[in-house]
Amino acid sequence: MNLLKKILKSPFLLVPAILIVSGVIFQDVLLQLALNSGLPRIVAEVAYPPSPNFPQPTGRPEKLTILTEQVKTHIDKKFLSFAIDTSQAVGGLWWSDRVAEEGGTEKTKTLPFNFNNERLDIFARNLAPAYLRIGGTDADKLVYDIGGMVSKNKLGTNNDNKDSSLILSEETWDDINRFTQRNGLSLFFTVNAGPSARDRDGDWTGDNTQRLFEHTKNKGYRVPVWEFGNEINGFWYTHGKKNHITGKQYAKDFLKFKHLVAAYFPQAKTAGPASAFWPLVGEPLNFKYGVYEDFMMHGGGLADIVTWHYYPQQSKRCKYSVRRAEPNLLLNPSYLDEITKWIDKVEYEKEKYASSAEIILGETGNAQCGGEAGVSDAFVGGLWWMDELGLCAVRGQKAVIRQTLSGANYGLIEEPGLKPRPDYWLSVMFKRLVGTGVLGIKRSMDNAYVRAYAFCTRGQCGSITLMLINVNETQPAEILLAGLFNTEGAEIFEFTTPDLYRGETLLNGALVVMEGNSMPELRGRSFAMDNGNRIGLPAGSCTFIVFPNAGMKSCCNS
Repeated sequence: MNLLKKILKSPFLLVPAILIVSGVIFQDVLLQLALNSGLPRIVAEVAYPPSPNFPQPTGRPEKLTILTEQVKTHIDKKFLSFAIDTSQAVGGLWWSDRVAEEGGTEKTKTLPFNFNNERLDIFARNLAPAYLRIGGTDADKLVYDIGGMVSKNKLGTNNDNKDSSLILSEETWDDINRFTQRNGLSLFFTVNAGPSARDRDGDWTGDNTQRLFEHTKNKGYRVPVWEFGNEINGFWYTHGKKNHITGKQYAKDFLKFKHLVAAYFPQAKTAGPASAFWPLVGEPLNFKYGVYEDFMMHGGGLADIVTWHYYPQQSKRCKYSVRRAEPNLLLNPSYLDEITKWIDKVEYEKEKYASSAEIILGETGNAQCGGEAGVSDAFVGGLWWMDELGLCAVRGQKAVIRQTLSGANYGLIEEPGLKPRPDYWLSVMFKRLVGTGVLGIKRSMDNAYVRAYAFCTRGQCGSITLMLINVNETQPAEILLAGLFNTEGAEIFEFTTPDLYRGETLLNGALVVMEGNSMPELRGRSFAMDNGNRIGLPAGSCTFIVFPNAGMKSCCNS
C-alpha cells in the first residue's frame, strides 16, 4: 500500500509503472485477439519480445564453493518422475510425426499403450523409485468402464457431452496397476474433472469415479496420489469457453473429491489444480481465465500436493505460441532461469494458503505440444532437462514429472522401437547418483554458461555428487573448486555428444548403446583433482563428479 502511494505521487515512478502494466495487458489483449482471429500464430507471436542476446563468455574459470555445513533442502526419492499421457494409455488422439499438420490438436489416434512390454519394464525399472503420472488433456474426457457397464444412467455423468467418448477399460486399469507394482513405481492418477463428469448445473459428480475407486480398493491396488483434473485453467481452450470453471468452483468440487478419496483410500494424497504456466506470461489470459490464485485462496488448504505445469517453449505443432521452439534457444541462461520466476509465484501462493502442502511440477517437457524435432529429442534437450531438475531441486520442489516416458518428440524413449534418447541416459545417471539432500553452492558468477548443482550422493554416507552443465555449444569451460573436503577417490561421469542436435550420447568418450534388452553399465572413471582443483567442462556437456570421501555428515541420511 505504501509503495502504491509513492508511485501515485511521483511521476518518475508512475510513468514506468503505467508502461509495465500496459505491456502486460497489451500481451494478454493480443493473445486474446489471436484466439478469436484467423491469424493465431502471427498475432500471438508479435505480442512478445524477441529472444535476449546470449551473454558474452568471459573466458575466466568459474569458482565454486560447495557449502558443506548443512543440507540446504530435501527432495523426494521419487524426485525425477515421468508420465504416460492418458491419450496414450487408452488409445486417444496423440501427437504424430506430421508436425506441421498438427496445429495444436492431436490428429492421429494411437493404439492403446502396451503396459506388458518387457523392454519397457527395463526402462521404467531403471528410473525407479518414481511417480508414474497418468494424466494430460484426455484425463478430463475419460469414462471409467468398470465391469463393462458403460451407460448414461450407470455413469452418473453428462454422457451426451462430446468429451465423454474416451474409455478406460477395467483391463487397461489393471494393466496400469500391475505395471507400476512390478517396476517399483508409485501411481499418480489424474481423475476426470471435465465437462463429462459434471451435471447440467456445472457441478462435479463423482459417481463414475466412485466406481473406479471401488474396483481399485477391491483389487488391493495402491494409488498414492489422486489428482483432480488436468490444467484447470485451460478448460476454456480444451473444452470450450462455456466450460471454463473458476478457482472458486474448482475448490468446491475439490472438497467433494477429497471426501471421496478419504472414504476409500485414507492414506492417499490429493493433488491439484495442475495449472499450466506458459513462458513469459504464466497462466495465459490470467485476467479472465486464471485459476491458480483463485483456487489457492478458496481451497488451497484442501490439497496435500499443489501441482503446476510448465514448458519453456512451444513446438511448431502448437497453434498459439509466446516462445516458439528454436534449436539453441534453451542454451541461453536467461531462458533456463525463467522457471524460477514461476516457482516464485507458485510457492508464494502455496505458502500463503497451504503452507503444509508439497509442491510438485506435475508436467514438464522441452517444448509444448509433443516437443520439437531436432531439439526435444536431441542431446541439447538433455542439457535443458538436467538444468531444470537442478533448479527445481534447489528450490525444494518435491518432484518433477517428465512428459513423457515414451512417444512424440519429447519422450525419454523414442517410438517405435523403444530406443532411449539422451534424456533417458542422463535421467538414469541422475537417479543412480543423486540422493535426497540438496547442498548450497557459492559461486563467482564469472561464467553464466556454467550451471552447477550439488547433492548428497544416493546411498553413500558422507558422499557428495556435483552436477556441472556447460550450455555453451562452442566453448569449453573451467571450474575452480574451492572449499575444504577430501577429493580422494573421486569418480567422473562426463556426458558429451558429437552433435548437440542429434541423439548420440557419449559417456567418458564412449558411445552409449543398448544391446538388445541389456542396459549398458554406465561406468565412471577415476578422477584426480590437480593442484589447482580445476575441472574442465567440454562445450555442450553434462558432467557428474562423485566425491565419496567428502565427509559430509549430514549426507548420511540422504
